[in-house]
Amino acid sequence: MKRKMTKILMYLLIIFFAISLFINSANANYYDISIVDTKADQINNQTVGNFTIRTFKITIVLYNSGDDISEEITVKLKEPELDNYIIFSPLNETLQPGQYKSYIIEEWPTAIAGEILLNISFEPSSPDSQPNDYNTGYQILKIPAFTSDSESTPGFSIILMLASLSFYLFGRNWIKK
Repeated sequence: MKRKMTKILMYLLIIFFAISLFINSANANYYDISIVDTKADQINNQTVGNFTIRTFKITIVLYNSGDDISEEITVKLKEPELDNYIIFSPLNETLQPGQYKSYIIEEWPTAIAGEILLNISFEPSSPDSQPNDYNTGYQILKIPAFTSDSESTPGFSIILMLASLSFYLFGRNWIKK
């Protein structure tokens, strides 16, 4: 009788263990979002008065390394000048398992001449979602200080234009003689 009870208890324990493994493996679906690339490409320089306004195209790439579709994610850039956030497009996107997704700000102007540290972050779009390690993150994007890459002499083009005009006016009369 004692052996039958032990045997039954052993079978129940094995069945319970097998069921718990099945339940845990069935719930193993997850997603894990991370920033895999950030870049800022300077697309324009414009001088206005004493300021040089630089314009950048900023690209952020997120990756879902999990095996489940993510909830809707919003990507933001915190502007150091204005202390506010710019939302990247596309807005409120989900990521499939193994999917890379690019988020782009086509034109971001700044008058900051020194090094710029941009805080790029992502989080769930829904205010009801709890932020945690797999759906929230940030990265600092460093943009180097402004350096003038122009090596032309500012007055040279004016001198060249005046010389061309003088040659045209006086050379025309000289050739007619």
